[in-house]
Amino acid sequence: MLSKSECHGYTLQKNIIESGLIDSVDIASIYRHLTALEKKNFISFSWEESTIGPDKKVYAITAKGKDLLKNFVKALSDKKERLNMFLDLASKYD
Repeated sequence: MLSKSECHGYTLQKNIIESGLIDSVDIASIYRHLTALEKKNFISFSWEESTIGPDKKVYAITAKGKDLLKNFVKALSDKKERLNMFLDLASKYD
């Protein structure tokens, strides 16, 4: 989600749910993961000033994060191909 645009944690939560990948996600869990990713330099944040309420962190993916994402997508794609091969073979025994 962050690979498309910078966003706040609550916006990230909304986008994850709207994507249909999962039905719900705890905002505290999102912020824990964002903090962990930031500590590893996979994402960064800047502060967005607010005239109403506290300032907000705006998160963005870093070059290191984009590399991680690219490698993760490649690994999943490879696994998907092998899973499809298995399913094709298994369907022949039905």
